[in-house]
Amino acid sequence: MTETTLPALGEGPSTPARPAGPRRPGVVPAIAAWSNEQPARTVLVARPGIGLAYKDETSADRDDDYALWPRMEVVLGARRPEFTRVHPLRQRELMREMRCQVCRGEASHDARGWLFLLPDARTDWTGWPETMANRHPPLCEECVEPVAAYCPHLAGGIAVRVQQPVLFGVYGTEYRPSPVGLVAVGARTVSYEDPVIAWVLAAQMVRTLNGCSIDRPLTALLARGAKR
Repeated sequence: MTETTLPALGEGPSTPARPAGPRRPGVVPAIAAWSNEQPARTVLVARPGIGLAYKDETSADRDDDYALWPRMEVVLGARRPEFTRVHPLRQRELMREMRCQVCRGEASHDARGWLFLLPDARTDWTGWPETMANRHPPLCEECVEPVAAYCPHLAGGIAVRVQQPVLFGVYGTEYRPSPVGLVAVGARTVSYEDPVIAWVLAAQMVRTLNGCSIDRPLTALLARGAKR
């Protein structure tokens, strides 16, 4: 059995926390991590027939589809929101239950579909964002402007209605056994159906977006806000 002691993955490649800016909202989005919420130092092991595991694993360490998730702990010290860092377990909860990533309430859902806010990437492919693998949980309409304010890459973003946001898999760090222990080989998005998921420590849950249409009134509202 190969093992190594590593900090659990918080959200993929680390992003330095930024100081609060004038456009940040007065509320803290549920998806954001706080400064005193940190990945727990845990012993990851390679188990034959299972893949990546914790040495002292419990049922709470995996989601309903058996993906392994990081353990988070609350540490002593100053407590401030870190708007650029995602709390992996709250992200999982919000994405699985399709709840608003800001207020944790019911996400907006009508005949056009569920409401998501995405960075503008319409030049990436024809029909964007159809079939996109998405890590941003949905929102309610009241929270669209606040989330765009705290998340710089969503300022001036595109509000999208999605009829079928299908649970796909996870984004996280893949590990491989080696003679010196488990080695991280990089971040990737992997389907729940892919055997490689056995070697991935999840950081964010992923849904694919199907049946997409742009919510033009909300998108125009975001564009006006980005110009202010």
